[in-house]
Amino acid sequence: MSVQTNPLKTILFTVAALLFLSGMTRAQDNMSAAADKPAVLAEKAQMSFEAAGTKSNPKKPAPAGQLSFDFGDGNGPVPAHRHPNGGGWVANTAKVDKKAYVGQNARVFGNAQVTKVADINDNARVFGNAVVTYGAEVSDNARVYGDSLVTDHAKVFGDARVFQKAKIDGFAKVFGKASIFGESTLADFAIVAGQAFVSGSAIIKELARVYDHAEIYDDAVVSGYAEIFEFAHIYGKAYVGGGKVYGHARVEGHALIRNDFTRGKPQIFGEAYVYGHATVKDNALVYDNAHVHGYATIHSKAKVYGHAQVYSYATIGGNAWITDNASISGHAEIVGKTRVFDNVQLSGLVSVYNDGYGDNYS
Repeated sequence: MSVQTNPLKTILFTVAALLFLSGMTRAQDNMSAAADKPAVLAEKAQMSFEAAGTKSNPKKPAPAGQLSFDFGDGNGPVPAHRHPNGGGWVANTAKVDKKAYVGQNARVFGNAQVTKVADINDNARVFGNAVVTYGAEVSDNARVYGDSLVTDHAKVFGDARVFQKAKIDGFAKVFGKASIFGESTLADFAIVAGQAFVSGSAIIKELARVYDHAEIYDDAVVSGYAEIFEFAHIYGKAYVGGGKVYGHARVEGHALIRNDFTRGKPQIFGEAYVYGHATVKDNALVYDNAHVHGYATIHSKAKVYGHAQVYSYATIGGNAWITDNASISGHAEIVGKTRVFDNVQLSGLVSVYNDGYGDNYS
């Protein structure tokens, strides 16, 4: 039995099917568009945030009006801004007065304060709780940090470091690779340079100079026109109020090295060691491996050198020379042009004036 189809019905059926399929396609497209809409909105929102400067991660720029900068201290990027006077980066946690200068490559961060007309320039860094104020200047590659204070017209430059609770004031200068730290103070017109270290509660003041590899620490004081250099150490409660200490010499305890600005410069050098309550003054020299200690006094143009020792309450003055392995102690007094040498030992209440020689006191 054969079935005949009506061409007209076939055509109508085909058209209806096509219309149905077209409607389904449009519905699927609409559903897909509706499903994609949240992602599109999120993307647009993200683009909007980024355009406004909002970070989606720490490495991207901070929001507008709240820039960030990585100061290289291990904290990563933190809110910061360019200082209007100089253009250097300043962390928002730091305080920098408008009149202070922070150069283009300089940085101030942490809780540091730069106030009054202080000047931070070149590649200098001021951070921690440090304060730089009044007319003070920090420049070159210098670092001022910790709880340190640099004030008045003091200058810190070169590769110098000032940290912990150190204080630099007056017209003092720190430069080279010198380090000032602890609770030490540098004041007046004093200078610390080279690779010198000043620490503890040491004080460097007036016109004193400390440089090379010298170290001043504990409660030592260096003042007047004193010069401490090479590898010399001043420590304990020693007071150097003039003269020169250099070489590998050491001055410690309550020792006193001084002059009165008119009577010459005492000098301690070589491997000499002055300690206890000893005093060296005027134009006296102590050098080589000599030791002066106790309450001994070396004054005028006297010399103590070689491996000689002067101690207890002994006094050496005039143009006297104490040398070799000689030992002077007790209340002995050696003055004039006396020469004491070899292994001679003088002690007690002995007094030698003018030309006594070691061979006569064996």
